[in-house]
Amino acid sequence: MYLKKNDFQYINRVLLSTLLLLFVSCFNNTKKKFPNVSESSTIKLEEIGEYNNSDTSFMSECQNMLSKCTDESEKKFMFQLIETFEKFLNKVLDTVLYTTCFIETNEKVDTIKTRIFENEDEIVVYYSWAKNDKLLWEKKIIDPYVWVKDDPFFYNEEWIKWIRFTTGIYYATPEIYELSSFHSLKEWALVVGLNELQELGFAIDRESYEQYIENFNGNLIVWGEPEVRDGMFIWYEPLQIFISFYKP
Repeated sequence: MYLKKNDFQYINRVLLSTLLLLFVSCFNNTKKKFPNVSESSTIKLEEIGEYNNSDTSFMSECQNMLSKCTDESEKKFMFQLIETFEKFLNKVLDTVLYTTCFIETNEKVDTIKTRIFENEDEIVVYYSWAKNDKLLWEKKIIDPYVWVKDDPFFYNEEWIKWIRFTTGIYYATPEIYELSSFHSLKEWALVVGLNELQELGFAIDRESYEQYIENFNGNLIVWGEPEVRDGMFIWYEPLQIFISFYKP
């Protein structure tokens, strides 16, 4: 059921988050500032129209839940939920966020487009990156999940679309990191990356791939389910695909 903890997924998410925080904090003094999600994303209404919304009691229930929250992260989510509801009430649940980063090189800024929208009974998060009108990468997840609190409020099927839609906007967008903060993961990245390239039938020796990583001056990118992200990825220009740099 939605918003019920899955122990295996939760542990993986915690391990990945802890690892990322550890390395980011270790290199914090030397790290170049790159735009993070909150600084680089903008919201655009793709469609605005009349929406038959019967959630007349939803706002009061949100306020009631907010008054019961004691944890700061819980309060933060409730404020985000209320803001989303106010912004999209009587509108189509369909929005786009743009995350700026350096995918190939730090010489030119790239933009990842994340569209979050309602499709029948599902909330869809669709990532895409295009260059010169050519789609180079896309990824889709359904009904994004983030654990907030064990409370019947989050199990209400009538309101669950708002929780999922809010989760998509605030927690499912890509995370951007600078590669220089993760040199300690290089050995892991070599093993994981070479295995993936081999599975794709692409022959490359260890030294060549290691040199590619050493010379790479773009960003590392994380995407996927908020609780259990797909991993950290590096763009591999020879094949024009993302390759795993780290997997939880």
